[in-house]
Amino acid sequence: MEAKLGRRNPISTRLNRTKSADGRVRFAFELRVQVYRYLIDLTRQIRPDLEIGLCLEERRTFEAVRITDSIGHCNCVI
Repeated sequence: MEAKLGRRNPISTRLNRTKSADGRVRFAFELRVQVYRYLIDLTRQIRPDLEIGLCLEERRTFEAVRITDSIGHCNCVI
């Protein structure tokens, strides 16, 4: 993305450049929680039965968005 849009694009400027414990560069924890909560709430309005997983997220993120039952579940496996 940065190769095409440059490092100062709207997405990259929000990244926390300090790597997390697992070596990933992520958005700030608070921003991730805000976005995930919004998307989870919206998804549950539409499909309350849908299993939700957050691939490669930290445990504290699952706890913050109240989906600890989904730890270890990945939605990117088809």
